[in-house]
Amino acid sequence: NEAQLLTPGVTGPWSVKDILAHIVAWEKVMLDRMEGVLTGQPLKYPPIRNNEDVDNFNHTAYLENREHPLSVVQLEFLTVYQGFLTVYEALEEAALTRPVPWDWASDDLRLWHIIIANTSDHYQEHRLEIEKFFHLP
Repeated sequence: NEAQLLTPGVTGPWSVKDILAHIVAWEKVMLDRMEGVLTGQPLKYPPIRNNEDVDNFNHTAYLENREHPLSVVQLEFLTVYQGFLTVYEALEEAALTRPVPWDWASDDLRLWHIIIANTSDHYQEHRLEIEKFFHLP
C-alpha cells in the first residue's frame, strides 16, 4: 500500500519511494552512457570514479527527489525503464562487449558491465533491503 511505500528507514532514511527514485537516477546515468556509446555524443553526467562520487551522486539524487510525490516517481521509473529498453534494442551486440570510449574508464569496463550494475544487480540489492525491512519471505 502507499503508506508502506512512503515509510522511511528501509535503507538509511530512504523509503521504497526514495529507492525507486534512486534507481531511476542511476538508470538515467546508464542511459546516458548507452546513448554515448550508440551516438558518440558527449556524456551529460560526469564520471563516477569512486565511492565518494557514488555517495555524492546518491545524496544529490535523494535531495532532488525526496519531495516528489509517489505517483511521479512511479511514472518516471516506468518511463526511464522503457527508455532503457528502447536504447538497448538499438545497440549492436559489439557495442556491449568492446571497451567503452571514455578516457576516465578502466580498460576492462564494458557497456554490459554498466547495464548489469544498474539493472539486475541494483534491483537485487534493493529488493533484499525491502524484503528485510518488511519481513517478507
